[in-house]
Amino acid sequence: DFVTEIAAEVPMQMICILLGVPESERHWLFEAIEPSFDFGGSRKASITRLSVEEAGSRMFAYGQELIAAKRAEPGDDMLSVVVNS
Repeated sequence: DFVTEIAAEVPMQMICILLGVPESERHWLFEAIEPSFDFGGSRKASITRLSVEEAGSRMFAYGQELIAAKRAEPGDDMLSVVVNS
């Protein structure tokens, strides 16, 4: 099903663009935090057995790394503006 296989990732892609997440890391990030969300259909069946807690921990750790990177090398994204204000 198109909606569950492809469109589920679109909102996350937009958030990543706004926050300045490198394109090469966006799909990995989506896969890492996907257990925190219920997209239903076949996506739910294909989710790895990461628990919601593990997904939250990954999201937090990645966020900390991204914030440090934006402090060191600001870009033209919203996260850079916020962390360097």
